[in-house]
Amino acid sequence: MHRRPPVASLLAPLAATLLAALSAAPAHAVPVTDPAGDILSTYAGVPAQGDVDVLFAEVIFNGSGFHLSATLADTLGQTPGALYVWGFDRGAGTERFATLPGGVGVLFDSVVVIDALGTATVRTLAPGVAVTATLSASLVGDTLSVDVPLSALPSAGFAPAAYTWNLWPRVGSGNNNQITDFAPDGNADPALANALVTVPEPASLALAAGGLGLIGRRRLRHR
Repeated sequence: MHRRPPVASLLAPLAATLLAALSAAPAHAVPVTDPAGDILSTYAGVPAQGDVDVLFAEVIFNGSGFHLSATLADTLGQTPGALYVWGFDRGAGTERFATLPGGVGVLFDSVVVIDALGTATVRTLAPGVAVTATLSASLVGDTLSVDVPLSALPSAGFAPAAYTWNLWPRVGSGNNNQITDFAPDGNADPALANALVTVPEPASLALAAGGLGLIGRRRLRHR
């Protein structure tokens, strides 16, 4: 008589596949890559060096906060007055850069501004203007990064994992013609281009594995 293989042996490959898929799930939808040398034609400041030209940017939401990181085209600190601004749409974003190349569809209601000294200021713009945190950022070579707690970027309508973002370096603050680059460029639909996805928590992985084990035990009881 043909004997069916043990349920455990059938579930083990499925469990391994599920756990591998969950643990390897992307921490973000699409990391942004941006062409080198694409300084905006509207930029009208001091000569822009590679440290205000974005090559790569990403935002990772880990369940309790956001990890922001970017790589520029050259070593940081070459352009006097350089600032790096992440704009977030938490659910109340408005479009403010539609007249700039690459600015269409860049919606935001809060910003994280990193200066050349490595100070990051988190400021909400809706429902009102408020500084919610001052943090220390890392600036090493051509890369910068900062971790922002969720409490500093509270929801304005979106779930945190659905916030969208854009990075724009600028030289000085005040006028839009001080912006050197958008990452991504021409972002007509930020929700599709760079929506955030939650990193699977260890508890979620354990729950998935436990669920498979429970199914196996129930199958064995009913044999």
